[in-house]
Amino acid sequence: MRKGLYVLLILANFSLPLFCQQENQEVLDKTNIYKWDSQTSEWVWTQRILYTYDESLNLVKGNYLYLSDAIWINQWQFIYSYEDGNRTEVVYRYWDLQNSDWVNNSRYTYAYDEYGNRTEFISYYWDAQNNDWQAVSFETSTYNSNQKRTQGLLYFWDNQINDWSKNRHYNTQYDNNGNPTDEFFYHWDLGINDWENDGHLYFEYDINGNRTKFESRYLDPVTVSLQPNLLVTEAYNSYGNRTEGIYYHMDTQTSEWKGQWRYNYSYDANGIRTAEVNSHWDANAGDWVFDSRNLLDIDINGNPTQELHYQWDTGTDEWKYLGKEKHYYTFVVTDLPDTSLIPEIVDVQVYPNPVTDYMTIETPDSINITKVEIIDLYGRILSTTDNINSTSVTLQKGNLQTGIYILRIHTGNYIHTADVMVR
Repeated sequence: MRKGLYVLLILANFSLPLFCQQENQEVLDKTNIYKWDSQTSEWVWTQRILYTYDESLNLVKGNYLYLSDAIWINQWQFIYSYEDGNRTEVVYRYWDLQNSDWVNNSRYTYAYDEYGNRTEFISYYWDAQNNDWQAVSFETSTYNSNQKRTQGLLYFWDNQINDWSKNRHYNTQYDNNGNPTDEFFYHWDLGINDWENDGHLYFEYDINGNRTKFESRYLDPVTVSLQPNLLVTEAYNSYGNRTEGIYYHMDTQTSEWKGQWRYNYSYDANGIRTAEVNSHWDANAGDWVFDSRNLLDIDINGNPTQELHYQWDTGTDEWKYLGKEKHYYTFVVTDLPDTSLIPEIVDVQVYPNPVTDYMTIETPDSINITKVEIIDLYGRILSTTDNINSTSVTLQKGNLQTGIYILRIHTGNYIHTADVMVR
């Protein structure tokens, strides 16, 4: 039973449809997720996400899996649909272990105008009893001649009348530079059968058009007037990159703004964000106290290759590891083959997995393997076997230590990846 499951999982890793990339294009192939084990002081690989793309390089599927007793188990899945390059549907499903099948969970559909502006958004949940999607909410959006969204109407599905009922409504105003300056919010009052004012959000900008402040005001039902409840200030560096945001709430007793939460961003020389630190205001200490920190490693193409997540330990006053994510991308292919001669999906098989002495890699009869690379989880190439030109190759374990490795399998102008466990 376990052997069959291993085969299923290794094939699932190759469910990515084949596509040929154009020069200087990359897509995210998979993400590995780790948790820090404070007892062993080691990273523990717990989850992974595999991504699938269509021939236009649109992301169409993502599979979340978790590791249990050295076996990858399905957990979550999202499926995207497109029309004219616009995403029109998103479906989320979870894996039912008891029935060994995917179960629908939630769904979102989108519609657009001729300019690509989203005009409709509908959310659903899966009604298992009726075996059908049940509508939850519906939003419509209106745009001006400058393609700026000026109005939004939100409805909820009323099962009693079996139709949409009005819920919320907002209007947005812009300055001459196209920056939103004011947003007015309303709710539908069933008693008077009309819209009632809920709140007001307004924005301010610097001379470079960077948003520096926005304030939220809500309708006080007692005084029937708009009262401030949230203030956010934002700062930027000389390159226009946002470096700080501070959230304040209104203290109704003192009628003063009180610091609540803060974030700080750092950037590399190319203006790509590489670090984020979040803090909260400690009224007793009268100072900001760290909460969390995220660090990004960026490759030469601007792609994030690793994310490190920390939490602040107030007992030791130092950062502690929390989680890690490693992202892997496909490689550039400059010579475009005739894709009509190559099947859309290739079932590359790797067995046995886990590996004890050797592993065999096989492809369908019409597709030859040209090169195989073995890579560790730090991205280092440990071995390369090339000039294969065969549909099957057997590799010895050699001096590989116990652990999980990545196989990078080349077949002509295509590259496939798989994870193998060595024991």
